[in-house]
Amino acid sequence: MAMHPSRVPIICDSVQHSNLPAFQKKKFLAPKTMTCAEFTYIVRKHLDDQKDQKSSSPTETLYMLFEDGHNKYVSSRGHMFLDEAYNKHASPDGYLKAWFTNENTLGYLLLPSPSSPLSCRIT
Repeated sequence: MAMHPSRVPIICDSVQHSNLPAFQKKKFLAPKTMTCAEFTYIVRKHLDDQKDQKSSSPTETLYMLFEDGHNKYVSSRGHMFLDEAYNKHASPDGYLKAWFTNENTLGYLLLPSPSSPLSCRIT
């Protein structure tokens, strides 16, 4: 923090049982004024840009979690600034450790199409 006083050092990783691809880049320096929702968007773009890994589905929501000091995860609030998250959840080594997981939230239902019994439409 001494070299970059306006930035927050973050180490990212996926939760053990999530189906997210492995992070190729785990360390980030993000502006203190960035919200958790904005940072989650950047991480999603980073995961989607990894060509050799399976990308996340557009129907999946990405969740950012922090450790609360008791080996439990605490969900981030989207409007929380990273500076506030750092002050609450920073580890003793000086990093904010963010864990990510995903969940399928926008399912779809296949119904028979009225025009053909063999085709389907998505609703």
